[in-house]
Amino acid sequence: MADAIAAAEPPTGPDSGLGAGLDAGIRLAAAGRIDEAVACFAETAAAASGDPRPLLNAGTLLLDQDRLGEALPWLRRALAAAPGNPRALCGLGLAEVRMGDLENGFARLHRAWTAIEADETAEPARLREERMLVSANLALALMASGDHAAACPLLRRAAELAPQRVEPWYLLALACQRNWDLEGAEAAARSALKAEPGNPRALANLSSILKDTGRAEDAVESAWQALQARPWDSGLWSNLIFLMDFDSRQSTATQQAVRQHWAARFAPAAAAGSGSAPAPAARAAEPDRRLTIGYVSPDFRYHSAARAFAPVIFGRDRSRYAAICYMTSPTGDAMTARFRADADGWRDAAGLSDDALEAQIRADEVDILVDCCGHTEGHRLPVFARRPAPVQVSAWGHPTGTGLAAIDWLFSDPVVVPPDEAALFAETPYPLATVALLRPLASSPLAPPPVAGRGTISFGAFARAPKLTDGSLRLWAAVLQAVPGSRLVLKDFSFSRDSGRRALLARAAALGLAPERLHFLPGTAAEAHLAAFSEVDIALDTTPVTGGVGTGDALWMGVPVVTLRGRTPAGRVSASVLAQVGLGDCIAQDAAGYVAAAAALARDPARLRDLRDSLRPRLAAAPAGDHAGHARMVEAAFRDIWRRWCSGTPTRTPTAAAAAAPAGLPPTG
Repeated sequence: MADAIAAAEPPTGPDSGLGAGLDAGIRLAAAGRIDEAVACFAETAAAASGDPRPLLNAGTLLLDQDRLGEALPWLRRALAAAPGNPRALCGLGLAEVRMGDLENGFARLHRAWTAIEADETAEPARLREERMLVSANLALALMASGDHAAACPLLRRAAELAPQRVEPWYLLALACQRNWDLEGAEAAARSALKAEPGNPRALANLSSILKDTGRAEDAVESAWQALQARPWDSGLWSNLIFLMDFDSRQSTATQQAVRQHWAARFAPAAAAGSGSAPAPAARAAEPDRRLTIGYVSPDFRYHSAARAFAPVIFGRDRSRYAAICYMTSPTGDAMTARFRADADGWRDAAGLSDDALEAQIRADEVDILVDCCGHTEGHRLPVFARRPAPVQVSAWGHPTGTGLAAIDWLFSDPVVVPPDEAALFAETPYPLATVALLRPLASSPLAPPPVAGRGTISFGAFARAPKLTDGSLRLWAAVLQAVPGSRLVLKDFSFSRDSGRRALLARAAALGLAPERLHFLPGTAAEAHLAAFSEVDIALDTTPVTGGVGTGDALWMGVPVVTLRGRTPAGRVSASVLAQVGLGDCIAQDAAGYVAAAAALARDPARLRDLRDSLRPRLAAAPAGDHAGHARMVEAAFRDIWRRWCSGTPTRTPTAAAAAAPAGLPPTG
């Protein structure tokens, strides 16, 4: 979801044509009728030549929707109409920062800051409002550039200047969350809701924070409340969809029902976005010709998701497959530069509207278009709904699928999506040997199992905060009770703060995990993260979402993983990988089996020593770890689905879960 402090000013009066136009546009925007609101502001601007407000409102609204390329012309016109206006400087500066033009963007924001800090002529209330806006928008720009720590004091200042306004508190909660100050984030989110009870963005923000503190069921409830106020908001639905994967009450059927409700509600509108539903892209139906594969992702950078598709792109057979990368995030790094240099085509898509991105994909004559992120931040699923390529696939980014029937295939494997669940999906699951490539891109030397030096077993859970659910903590408490003297090493960025450790310790104690048996490590970069496995004998997996990347990391470092096979696709990724490396006895079907498997490994130090040396070569040879083999496997799948399209062979028509809006709370299985 995009975030911006609205630049709208109060109307000039009840009888003013300008005021009426501004009011009408604001009402349309509040109802989710974004294009109509922009058209209203445009009409108002034409009738009130020279006034920056309708121009600024149109640009800020589009900026708030992340339609950056469309926002820029409006914001430039607003600044031209009122040079030096702090609001216009803020809007244009923030848009430029989000587009990656940090130099010009920050220069404009600092001009706004200097002007408003020096202004002592305005009415005190007006001055406080302007200073709040400038502080908040400068903080937003810092957040867009990745500097969330620097944004926090600016947002605290903004909240102090306007404690009755929801936006500064909401944005402070976002910044604190991204700076891993979850305690401060939750306090700010609740202050936002105190300022405006029921505010949908504040509720969605709180849901994300609750997810990061392991309270998945509460997170889903909060996300659902947000949707009651903004049922038309596609981003809020995607937020709910993502959160439901962490909720142990959900089944594959309920997860697919909500995804397909999203598609039924938003995909038709997306397909008709430019006035009429475009025809599926036409391509030469030649089964063996060189194919152009388009990859759509915000993660062409050092990101866990990139490890799955980077070897496919870098290791492609260039004589038979061209790769075009559509980068949907404005920020990048050294890995981004490598993708850009390697690809046959690179498109900076973060600032492109859906219309523009669709047109670009069609112009690039993409044969197979691949969604690499599902419903996570930066997705462009509404573009897939328009079918800009004849064959469309969802792969690597999200094992639970998208709910979008315009995506023909979901790359998966028979463990993650067993045959008896395939009919629940809008996409047709395509069974590969593995759902993902999980071998780390970095490496680190192996160390002996620490039990050899410590004399007691060290379990480890190097999982992201959202996976540290109550269900996970209960399992781990039972394991520590079954293995006297053992400890549990936890590692995450949230544990770099005292507040993060305190919060986990409080939850752990309530669920039977003795605090003295827990050891915390902070999050680190890739190589240091792998080296930290020298502290661990046995990795304990999470539930209901298991490890993916984390399981691959542990196995690469010679550490066996104990997992509980889940009831949904995101709960079976580890089971798929462990079966590939010969650790079937580490895949439990219930909690008792999980505890028994962990205890059996703990009693067998000789096996732990053997696994320390043997797991890395096993993973390297397995479908989930063989880079070259994985690229060939995916290319064979691309060729197969392309030949099916050329021959007119249909994918099966799924007997999908009902797409009707769920009643009450999200359905639970």
